[in-house]
Amino acid sequence: MTVYSAQKTMDPTIQNLNNIDIDLEPPYEVVLYNDDVTDIVSVIGALMVVCHHPLEVAKQIAIEAHNEGRSIAFFGSKSECLQVKSKLQTLGLTVECEPI
Repeated sequence: MTVYSAQKTMDPTIQNLNNIDIDLEPPYEVVLYNDDVTDIVSVIGALMVVCHHPLEVAKQIAIEAHNEGRSIAFFGSKSECLQVKSKLQTLGLTVECEPI
């Protein structure tokens, strides 16, 4: 009886994949914090423009931040979240970017 090892019968393409060093970064989120300066209409508008949220989603995020002190405004890669954070800060919002 002949026993074949996985290495001998494995497709060469798959064998090459075993040698790839994959460095996956965790997903990130942009956290919106309540502040006493920015009115809720401006917050909703910023979330719609920067995060591309529909009106109802932007309202929910703004209301949650107002009532709870914070809300998740955006999910994405680190680079995407850093861009969103920067744009929201430019519009006067208090936000942070953090890994999930």
